[in-house]
Amino acid sequence: MPSTVPSPFPNLPARDLTGRDVRLPDAFEGERNVVVVAFKRHQQTDVDSWVPWLDERARLDPGLRFYEVPTIGDVWTPARRFIDGGMAAAIGDPAVQRRTLTVYGDVRRLTDPLEIDGRDMIWLFAVDGSGRVRWRAAGRFDPELAEQLAAALDAMADEPDASWTAAAIVLRYLPVHLAHEGAMHGAAGSVEDVAQLGLGGVLPVFDDEEFPGDRAEPAARPEPVPGAR
Repeated sequence: MPSTVPSPFPNLPARDLTGRDVRLPDAFEGERNVVVVAFKRHQQTDVDSWVPWLDERARLDPGLRFYEVPTIGDVWTPARRFIDGGMAAAIGDPAVQRRTLTVYGDVRRLTDPLEIDGRDMIWLFAVDGSGRVRWRAAGRFDPELAEQLAAALDAMADEPDASWTAAAIVLRYLPVHLAHEGAMHGAAGSVEDVAQLGLGGVLPVFDDEEFPGDRAEPAARPEPVPGAR
């Protein structure tokens, strides 16, 4: 059954088929990532059944990346170079080699935190840019399952980016106060100029309402002290 409860993807060492050592989930470079986990050699056909759909989806969504994660037991670790080399030679395409990340060792390091309760099928995970699993399911390509995955990816794409939200606040208010304090006096004639000069040329995105306190009343002048001159 598909699941949508967010949880962290396990932090594990991996290696792509070009020989580059990486860590998961840091190696997932997309804003949205589909991770296909397999455990047995014959499951490659199930993995491949998803590739045309994922290729087309990635073509339409620049923020999407997808990865294959063959997960291989500890007993095979001494033969890793031979096994990975054989897979790399069979694949040939460097782009596919880079998105294939092998994990060796105790497979429970992956299956337990991801709640994988069977290794007789492949598992798919939608992982956001923060490394959180947002959707999971098992099985080869199926139109209904693909529709559910598409809905999960669309929902992730529609969420506001927390880092952008914070940046937007800075873009709206920091230039105003820098200008008010004279930090860029002589270099900028407006809030827009300040934004362009000091914040990468990106203009504020909020309406041009005033920051609270921008027009605070001036402090009252003190009353003269009797007898003072």
